[in-house]
Amino acid sequence: MNNWAQKLTSPTFRHTAIGLYVVCLAALIGVYVWVSLLQVEYAAYIQGDQTFEKGRPNAMRGVVLDAPSGQFIRGAGIELTLVDGTYESDEKLDSLLALPSTGVAKARTAPSGHVHLKATVPEDWTAGEQALVVRADGSNVENFRTGSKIAVAERTAPVDYWPRRTERLPKDDGRRGTKTVASSEGPIQIELLPADGRVSRGLRSEVFLRTVDRETKEPVSVALVFEKAEGMRQGDLPKELRTDEMGLARLDIVAMTDQTWTLATKPEREGEEPSSAKLHVTTVPTQVALQMNEPLAVSGEPADGVVYSLFQSGGVMVDLYNGDDWVDAAAFGIRPDRSGVRAKVPALDEEGLLYRVQVYKSIYDAGGAWDIEYLVAAEGRGLDDYQQAAQKLADYVAERTDDPYFDAVAGSDVFVTTVDTAKLRLWIVAMLEAVPRHFDAPPLLINSQKAAREKLAAWKDDVKGDLMILTAIALLIGLAVVGYLVLMGVKSYQQQNQMLRDVELEMSLDEEGDEAYAQLDKSINEANWVAGLQIFIVVATLVFFTLGILLLLSYL
Repeated sequence: MNNWAQKLTSPTFRHTAIGLYVVCLAALIGVYVWVSLLQVEYAAYIQGDQTFEKGRPNAMRGVVLDAPSGQFIRGAGIELTLVDGTYESDEKLDSLLALPSTGVAKARTAPSGHVHLKATVPEDWTAGEQALVVRADGSNVENFRTGSKIAVAERTAPVDYWPRRTERLPKDDGRRGTKTVASSEGPIQIELLPADGRVSRGLRSEVFLRTVDRETKEPVSVALVFEKAEGMRQGDLPKELRTDEMGLARLDIVAMTDQTWTLATKPEREGEEPSSAKLHVTTVPTQVALQMNEPLAVSGEPADGVVYSLFQSGGVMVDLYNGDDWVDAAAFGIRPDRSGVRAKVPALDEEGLLYRVQVYKSIYDAGGAWDIEYLVAAEGRGLDDYQQAAQKLADYVAERTDDPYFDAVAGSDVFVTTVDTAKLRLWIVAMLEAVPRHFDAPPLLINSQKAAREKLAAWKDDVKGDLMILTAIALLIGLAVVGYLVLMGVKSYQQQNQMLRDVELEMSLDEEGDEAYAQLDKSINEANWVAGLQIFIVVATLVFFTLGILLLLSYL
């Protein structure tokens, strides 16, 4: 027994115990710090509809990110797998992939980091709720997987489509209520297209002047004179121009500020009553402006265009919609002044008349940096195709608006009798300006970073809570042990001092008597006060040290 007591009180045992305690405390704090610094390694941000239609392309766009830095991962292989099951979480993907599945798309992230896919669901695949699994693998990402719930639906016929106008001016912009036609007088009504009068500020844009008979609303060809042109722009406006048999004349402008034009008809016969109008053009800071080379969308062929931009570098997203269906996605780099873009028109069994090409700057939030152009579905690009497209478009717009101009042109034979393709092309572009300008930000299908961060944060809170309790217990144990040792040391010091004072007292009793006893009491009281102060300082230091460690950990 005495042997064990000697071992437990030996310096070696005490040093070993102190060393183990320090290692354990350091390990607890180290694990706490390591858990606090854990981050989501990879993440996927993918846009796409929540419902996939069978037998037709379902366009998607996305990026795979190095989550801590937010950098897009380039050159990664992306594979989409449709699983006949229910997605619950990324942790259960292994069991989910054991169910019947089919690959629906495969691609590789581009040098820009974006990946564009067209998910095609087989006709014989089961409709209903399904799971979509995304896999990414490459030199910079290894076997990353995530998923989402989706629905698979049977293919439906195109629905009647007429877009709602997307306002390009901020809500607090007083120019929202500005009328495009401020005033118009005389037998000829002078109008402006686009109908909302909005053009991109500082970028090349096209507008059309339209002249119609005020009573019959039929197009009239007249000569127009610019009497006054207010506002800053690059280049000069023509002093005079003539509208054609469709009552249309095109203007290419680069407006730096809002424009106010005063125009009048030029009398061509003696006694002809003049007409005049004041038109407003409102500039919008879109930062990009799109012009398509051709106004037709031919099944299975590309549709090319040009983007004018204020950006000197970077890229733009390009989306193609048929009606409300997103059917193609791409991204192209930007060069100073102008850049080429392309949308691939898919081969659809059934398609709506209107396609919409839209360009914008950011995959996350387009903001106000976007533009769109409409195209008309056609079988080819020959004269017959242009004639039919123009007639279909005029009928389409006439049925969906209360603009008498389109009733007049749709009921005429102007399209079938025109053999000039360039003229038909211009008319189609002008009529498309009457369609409300609409922009759709592609819907978000997967944002694994947000979900993974929330799940990791919840796990870290649980683990850190347990580690904080263990660390607090360890610190309290250390505090108790150190306090005990300090007290024992103080007690030993007091005993030694007492022994010395007793010896000194015995030697001086015979000489000093009661005075010696009084001096002894005073010395004892002073020693007790000093000992108490020492204990307080040591305990307070240890308490503040413990609280400081716990407070520091709480901020991690």
